[in-house]
Amino acid sequence: MTAPPTPGAHPADPYDSDDFEDVPPLPSPGCGDSGGDDDEEVPGLGTVEVTVGRSSDDEGEGEGECRRVTARARAIRRSHHMADLACHAVAARLLNWVCSSDAAQALALSLVPPAAAARIAAHRAPGQRAVRREWAAADLRHILAAHRPPGPPAGPPADPPAPDAGDALGAFAAFAAGAAAPRPWHRPMLLAATLRVLGFEARLCVGLAPPPLRLTVREGAAIERALRGAAPAAPPDEAPPEPGPGPGPGPGPGPEPESEPPGPRYWVEAFDLAAGRWLALDARRDGVAEHRGWARRSHEPAYVAALDADGAMRDVTQRYAADFANVTRRRRLESVAGDERAQTWWQRLVGRWAPAAAGGESDDDDDGRGAGPAQAPAMPRRIGDFAGSPFYVLERNLRHNEVLHPPAPPVGSVRGEHVFLRENVRPVRSRAAWLRLGRVVRDGAPPAKKRRRARARARADPDPDLDLELELFGEWQTDAFRPAPVVAGRVPRNAHGSVDLFVPAMLPAGAAHIADPGAAAVCRDLGIDAAPAIVAFDFRHRGGGGGAATPVARGVVVPAEARDLILDALRETSRAAAAQRAADRDARALAHWARLLRALRVRADVDATFASRSARPNGVAFAPQRLGDRG
Repeated sequence: MTAPPTPGAHPADPYDSDDFEDVPPLPSPGCGDSGGDDDEEVPGLGTVEVTVGRSSDDEGEGEGECRRVTARARAIRRSHHMADLACHAVAARLLNWVCSSDAAQALALSLVPPAAAARIAAHRAPGQRAVRREWAAADLRHILAAHRPPGPPAGPPADPPAPDAGDALGAFAAFAAGAAAPRPWHRPMLLAATLRVLGFEARLCVGLAPPPLRLTVREGAAIERALRGAAPAAPPDEAPPEPGPGPGPGPGPGPEPESEPPGPRYWVEAFDLAAGRWLALDARRDGVAEHRGWARRSHEPAYVAALDADGAMRDVTQRYAADFANVTRRRRLESVAGDERAQTWWQRLVGRWAPAAAGGESDDDDDGRGAGPAQAPAMPRRIGDFAGSPFYVLERNLRHNEVLHPPAPPVGSVRGEHVFLRENVRPVRSRAAWLRLGRVVRDGAPPAKKRRRARARARADPDPDLDLELELFGEWQTDAFRPAPVVAGRVPRNAHGSVDLFVPAMLPAGAAHIADPGAAAVCRDLGIDAAPAIVAFDFRHRGGGGGAATPVARGVVVPAEARDLILDALRETSRAAAAQRAADRDARALAHWARLLRALRVRADVDATFASRSARPNGVAFAPQRLGDRG
């Protein structure tokens, strides 16, 4: 066993490749780039399929085809996913704006029975006290029962209007007048406009199902072929998108057909004052029915956005997801591992159009206070779903550098395996890995976990006394690193003659860090003690034998009292170097001009000498010859 490090010193071999087990290598371009840690969780951007032999699907592919999903392919699919979301969100806002326009609401009001409109107007007349909940609930049910959107136009079908932004209102007006065939979003728009003009709180909802973040090897290979200039073949089961306000509007509202493809789907939410909750409504050809979800789990959208009359947008996916925590969340940007910008991109996009103020009953239902048990995290029913669950974990899903701490009893079991809370999972690291984070393992602390070293390292070092087990410790077994201070102008060094400065807190007391690459030479000229500052390690070009990582130095660590002197010297050195570069540039320019003048003078002398002494025959004229014209 190796002895624990002492402050200011490394372990016996700090640059041993096994000490950096939790630091992924820097990505390199090409097929071999995995785009992250090999232990990436299931919710990451892609899976790796291993096939023994050659399947029929691989016929016709090149011999050098990639057999893994590359980071470049994942990034392109992620960009496609985000662009699809942005386009559909903007299209939904356009349709919602049409629902709130005066022209659309006037058309919707003309289709309401006069008696129903007069009754609701009497209940909501100016001067009346607050509308009674019973009246509001009864009026809402009456309008929903009487709502009948116009049917398809009689006679030959007319050409659908162009689905651009400028004609969105005109297309809706043509549908409301019964002069054009309905598009999938027209009936929900008519229902939303009708409810809003009558004074009810109604939202236009859209379910978005962008391209999945997870890629198969075949899909990744198709993306790589497209990047190389070869047009990828379209999947056989992918139908061409139907024209609409977004790239692929999906099916129209109505009863669930079993062949319903994934895609944007529109419906309406109406707030029921009596029940204190939102009613999800599908506008059909024959009226209004309660929204019953999707025919298949694969058709369930990964994002659901609701837009109110003011244009504010909310993410209400959890209200409609059957199992948001364990299934739906894995299809969203929250599942992107190692990319904080991608994880929060959807929240930032929705936040651009968030409501200005909240606090009503309808907002309480959005926040989950009136949503009931649907908001509570449910335990997955399948073993495979535990790998991506943010709440539960199995021992088999723990990485090699993770443990359960503090020890807690299981919260359940699945097929004989104990289930634990994800919040009790803690990372463990080696001594050197904790040192790179500015912490040291306490003396005598037992390892929280052990794992075998890499086989390549064991083969490279045939020493029989080599410990093949790497000790891993948790943060609760470490203390903050306290470096030795500067004494008498001498900077404390580790066993390798440098200063570990992986985090700012590792800077010794009484020392200063100067990151300028010329600081070391200035310190030598001034006779000031300086030590190289090791700020990171380069894990590239280690070879297949598990070679050691290369330390990366950035500047030097010097006594704090010499900092100003060194900075002044660096500025003077920089000015002198700039002046020297200018002088060298002027000298090179003068040398080039001198060479040009000498060449011109030689040419003039040669022309004058040979032109006067050459014998020219009568009637022959000599023309100047170019160098390339000679034999």
